[in-house]
Amino acid sequence: MIDYKQDKAKVDLTLVHLDMAPTLEACAALLQDSLKRRGYPRNGYKDLLGSEDRLMAACYRHMAAMATNRWALDPDSGMPHLVHAITNLMMLHEYLLRHGKAPETPQA
Repeated sequence: MIDYKQDKAKVDLTLVHLDMAPTLEACAALLQDSLKRRGYPRNGYKDLLGSEDRLMAACYRHMAAMATNRWALDPDSGMPHLVHAITNLMMLHEYLLRHGKAPETPQA
């Protein structure tokens, strides 16, 4: 049996970097596509006026598109709406942290 309480204060980044690599790669591919194809500036969402509302609205749109088909593709990018929703939430988290609208991630 694994004791998850051991090393409680240590954050294991491999939980994300290794265990969720396919998801992170899909989000990175979407961001890279947005930079190249759409001409969005890198990290542009962090300073865009109304980013919080825009990111929430985009996330809701992509989640709604998944209501009947979890792997439905976004017609604009050709990537799954699920990847768009995850990426929107990651950007929203970064935006909120950058603008002091969310607490720092606690170190367990």
